[in-house]
Amino acid sequence: MRPLRDVPIRRKLADIAIAISTCALLVISAVFLATTYIVVRASVRSDLIAQAAIVADNSTAALAFADAAAATETLQALRAKRSIDLACVYDSGGVLFAQSRRVETGPPCPADPPADVDEITFDIVREARPIRLGARRIGTLYLVGNLDEVWQRMAIQTAASLIGIVLASLAAFFILLVLLHYSTVISELAAKNLALAQRLALLENRLREEALEQEPER
Repeated sequence: MRPLRDVPIRRKLADIAIAISTCALLVISAVFLATTYIVVRASVRSDLIAQAAIVADNSTAALAFADAAAATETLQALRAKRSIDLACVYDSGGVLFAQSRRVETGPPCPADPPADVDEITFDIVREARPIRLGARRIGTLYLVGNLDEVWQRMAIQTAASLIGIVLASLAAFFILLVLLHYSTVISELAAKNLALAQRLALLENRLREEALEQEPER
């Protein structure tokens, strides 16, 4: 491998152009991924809050009439939501009234109702809110969600970004190769034209000198 100082200037310019393009694509991809993470994370949290509000309203009658089967049926409707792992309903005494798990082997509901919370961490979303009948609190709803959708989106977009960077770098590399080839051809043509011009100039000078030498003889 030749030292950098021995590399032709055109090759240095090509390497610099490719490096700048790659860095720009990396920065754009990083910003895009960060934006995706923030937006999708907020979307998952908002969806969990909305589902909690709906389920809490739909569970009021089941709690009021002590109908655990109806409460369980309401919670099981959340199994269709892949972002919600656990749903629990507690009565006014803090006793577990109904529960539903998206995966049967998943963790069960806590024995005691959690305090009211609206929390999102690195990998889970938690929402605990009161179930009310008018102004009276008759129970607690507790939902636990995951951020699998966030990480799936991030994985897909990371792969797409890397593929885009590789393809863009290859395209830039081949374009620079073509430009360097044509610049070499143009340089060679220019050198040949310069050599021809110099030969013509020498020939013209020689003819002029011969003409000057013949003038006294006339």
